[in-house]
Amino acid sequence: MGRRRVTRIPLALLLTVFLLANSLPALSAVSASLGTASGIRGVEMSLDGGKMWLPLGKRSLPILEATDIRSTSGSAVLDLADGSRLTVYPFSTLRIRQPGKTFDVLLDLGRLGFRLPAGSRVAIATAAARLRTSPAEVQAGEIAVVEGGAVGVRMMLGGATVQELVGAKRTLLAGLQPVFVPTKPPSADRVFASATSAPPAKAGTAVFTPKGESLGYLDDSGRLTIEPGYTRDLTSPFPQKLVQAVTARVPESVRAQAVPLFNVNGSWVGYLVGSTFHPQDRAASTPGAGSKSGATAAWAAAGSGGVVAIAAAAFTSRARAKPASAFRPL
Repeated sequence: MGRRRVTRIPLALLLTVFLLANSLPALSAVSASLGTASGIRGVEMSLDGGKMWLPLGKRSLPILEATDIRSTSGSAVLDLADGSRLTVYPFSTLRIRQPGKTFDVLLDLGRLGFRLPAGSRVAIATAAARLRTSPAEVQAGEIAVVEGGAVGVRMMLGGATVQELVGAKRTLLAGLQPVFVPTKPPSADRVFASATSAPPAKAGTAVFTPKGESLGYLDDSGRLTIEPGYTRDLTSPFPQKLVQAVTARVPESVRAQAVPLFNVNGSWVGYLVGSTFHPQDRAASTPGAGSKSGATAAWAAAGSGGVVAIAAAAFTSRARAKPASAFRPL
């Protein structure tokens, strides 16, 4: 009997240690939350460095050390533990890491708005440039990465320096007048969602993503305005064969990043790469040609209001034109 008790106790202890060892990482991950993320419409979030993606929807999820976020027809607001707020605009991808005491935010493509309080620990960078802000004052602005890797920075509050990481490796001062590295892209006046120029009139051909989500509209000149919820979403996505067929016509150099767009009848109108819109008549051009002839920066109707403006657009869109086609709206 004594021997049996001696053998059972160590086995129980080993089992307990095993269970604790497997539960501690999960507990550690929860306690290591860097903040919260909330979104509207097409936003996905990965908490394991891009291995598995979760739709953010209207939920709020914790931001962990290996968080990746990608948006299509929606936006997200990230509230970090140090009081910083980041706005992820449509068709953007970014990564958040915490190698030490700072929150490293790497914008791969698209637009990112930021409001940093005094003492913020957020460090924002792209593959081509690093943003240097002053921790002694409140700062707000926007950084954008367009097709081809050009980076633009515009400050609405405070000033910041932009350190070029490739090429000439210049250091530029960004303020209300935006700066770009390495060169100023075409349609630079429409790169930022916070642009102060008046938006075009809200009338045109409704445009949808492959999932059937209402993305915005094309005006008479063929210019795309991104306004999620411009009209009702379709009841079903476009056929997979159709999406694959038009995607195959996109230049291979940008195919992985491209989002084909359709009108309500299923006709292909062009594709987006980040915030750059390529109309259909030039969509099949050779790699790089689109950015020189016909490609334009898509207007972000969200403006400086970010997600709030998008939510309002989605709410009021029910009163607009109701598409009628084989792809019936909800």
